[in-house]
Amino acid sequence: MSDLKVSVIVPARNAATWLGECLESIGRQHPHEMIVIDGCSTDDTVQIARSFGARVISDEGRGLPAARMLGARNAKSDVVALIDTDAALPIGSLKELMGG
Repeated sequence: MSDLKVSVIVPARNAATWLGECLESIGRQHPHEMIVIDGCSTDDTVQIARSFGARVISDEGRGLPAARMLGARNAKSDVVALIDTDAALPIGSLKELMGG
């Protein structure tokens, strides 16, 4: 299956409880990349993100709006999807978002 031309940005702070399910649901849809913007987590958020192949960037605790902007600026794709850590995406939802 080929990559969808979308960068998925997931801002996260102490999200270990939900992050695995979220990233698994994203990864099944084969986006071009997953970027987790970490807000200075003190739990296993960073390790979980890396275990799912996500690139991890710290927002140095600047908050959600800054995390989203940092992710968008670092995305390699022209299309960016902003997903919260407590969301599990249904199969096909990224493709549908892309109009296909």
